[in-house]
Order: sequence, then C-alpha cells, then structure tokens
Amino acid sequence: MRIFASAILLTFILSNLLNAGPVEILFTTSSDAQIENCHCPFDPLGAMEKRSYEINRRRQLGDLFLLDSGDFMPEEVDAIKASATLDIMEHTRYDAVTLGDQELLQGEKQLSEIVKRLPVVATNLMYNNGIALAKQQIELHNGDEIYLILSVIEPSLIEKLPGNLSSKFKVSDPVQTINEIAGSIHTDTKIIVLCHSSFQARNEYMKQWKGIDLVIGGHTEEKTEEVKITNGIAYIEAGSAGRYLGVAQFRRSRVRAELIPIRPELPDDPVVVDRILRYKSEYRKVGKN
Repeated sequence: MRIFASAILLTFILSNLLNAGPVEILFTTSSDAQIENCHCPFDPLGAMEKRSYEINRRRQLGDLFLLDSGDFMPEEVDAIKASATLDIMEHTRYDAVTLGDQELLQGEKQLSEIVKRLPVVATNLMYNNGIALAKQQIELHNGDEIYLILSVIEPSLIEKLPGNLSSKFKVSDPVQTINEIAGSIHTDTKIIVLCHSSFQARNEYMKQWKGIDLVIGGHTEEKTEEVKITNGIAYIEAGSAGRYLGVAQFRRSRVRAELIPIRPELPDDPVVVDRILRYKSEYRKVGKN
C-alpha cells in the first residue's frame, strides 16, 4: 500500500512539473549602469536598487526567466562604476544576457569579467581570431517547455567602437546566423533573440528571420507599450535607465507583455544599496563626486 501511495504521489509531482504554466519572462534593456535612483521629480522612475527588489519579489511568486539585451554597462569607460554594475548584475541572477557596444567599450579586462561572471550569449559575435567570445546559445527549461536564447549585435555598432577596439571582434551575418540555428531546432522550442541594433537593422532582420518566436530589443531604448509584430514575430523592449521592468509570457501562439514602472516608492534591495555605498566610497578616494 505504501509503495502504491508513493507511486501515486511521484506521478502527481512529475505531472505538475511537466505541465507547469507559462513561465514569466522578465527582461531589462539599456540600463546604462543606472544603479541608483536619482530622486528627480522630472524623471522619478528607475535604477537597479529598486528593480532588483521587484525582480526578487516576483521570484517568490513563481518560476521566471530573467534576460537582458545589452548596454547594461556605463555609456563611457568607467572602471569603478562598471565594477559596481557587474556586481549588481551578478547578484540579480540573470539567466541570459547579451553584449552591447557599451559592454565592449569597457575594454578587454572588464569584458573578460562580464563573460566569466554572467550567463552571456553571443551568437554572432566572436573574437577576430574566430575564438568564441561566449556561448552561442543558452537553453532554458520550464517543465517540458524549452526556450532557446540567441543574440545578435548589429555589425555597424562594432565598426563604430573607438580606436582599434573594433579590430578585436568579428561579427557574422545576423540573418544567416540566426536562420541556420533556428532551422535546426525542434518546432516545439520557443526561440527568443536578444537583438542589439538600430531600429532599421532590427526591422530588416525580422523581415528575414524564420522560426523566431520573440525578439527583445536593445540599444534603441524604445519603450514598447504593447507587443509589436513583424513577419509574425513578436517584438518588445523596456526603454532605458532601468525605468521599466519588462514582463512577457507565451500564451499558446501569442506573446503577452507589459512594462512595470520602477517607481521611487518601491523598496531598495539592501544588497544593492550596500554596493552603491562602496561604489561612492571608491569614487571619493579618487577625487570624484
């Protein structure tokens, strides 16, 4: 009898795991190393200290994936702020992030730390010698659902990097690269592309991509109030400077999404606040405000 009851319980547990509801996909875009809310009346939303709290709160409510489409690092080279930002990004426990031009701008040493400490996907970006910069794809699971995370960066963004930095990287064709991978994937797999590019380039890619379910944009800092559709592919983006946290779910063949404002009245994540205080102390030591 005990064996029979245990078997029923195990079957029940496995059934629940395999039939889990649609996972919540949280996404952040173009955060620009905004780690602290400015408390500005004219621009009150945002910052990682509050966004991290909201992400943690949602984690307690159920399973989720957390993705970022790049430009989470400072807009200019800033080793102190870049270090603090990386610590906070690691603390926030992303499932996949891609690299934007602002991450590459920070230099080889910082880039190496980013790739070592975060789950970076760089599908069409590699070192100039052909060696992979990071994983080409990341596979995530929720029960019997499979989500494949890919990424692209627009080649012209690499060309615009200052000095000889652009010569250190090589970029494969975004359309061909994504279509080759997508064409080899099982049809039940949801394919999400983290797309770091201009408006024009992204639209051209989406017109030619096949088998893609969702594109999360980056670099353009667009705030999509509703899901946009191009060539049957859903597109979303969550603005800039951490003002919004994007939330998406697959509902059968459709994608539902919304942007959650990161309001100033949200509590702060104490771990992030502690890192901000250390960051300010480091700045004072070098004579910066």
